[in-house]
Amino acid sequence: MEVIFSNYSILIVDDNEINIMLLRVILEEERFRVYAATSAEEALAELATNEVDLILMDVMMPAVSGFELTEKLKSHERLRNIPIIFITELSSPEDIVKGFDIGGCDYITKPFNPPELIRRIKHQVSLIHSRNVIIEQKSSLQEALENRDQLYTSISHAIRSPISSLKMILN
Repeated sequence: MEVIFSNYSILIVDDNEINIMLLRVILEEERFRVYAATSAEEALAELATNEVDLILMDVMMPAVSGFELTEKLKSHERLRNIPIIFITELSSPEDIVKGFDIGGCDYITKPFNPPELIRRIKHQVSLIHSRNVIIEQKSSLQEALENRDQLYTSISHAIRSPISSLKMILN
């Protein structure tokens, strides 16, 4: 099962333009579609207009922190299942645990190692891809079960009349 990374989009949320540019270059080199936002408001606007598969979230941002934005996203029905990877300078165990507790799927401290970052992102995208395949297979199986039930209903109806006739003749 090969994952085509160009089919997946990533939203970078970071108040530092240099970080956004660096991440954009790294991700586009791997053929991901990339969107960027420098604030929570911009991130929400991007999410309203674009389908995003993964979010790279800075924590320390002015006005609304990445943790606060994550809590808001996780409370929204349409956005709650988007995986969020925190990329931040906060490295205390308490911050890392808080990131996972509020719904983050991974936590990377700055400065990050680009090959490690790519591996972590590709791992998350592979999980997304696997989930999508499972959902498609479940739908196909559900359809097959419904078709089977319709077939059994048709067969039982077609056989019922002749069997009833034979039963009456034999009685």
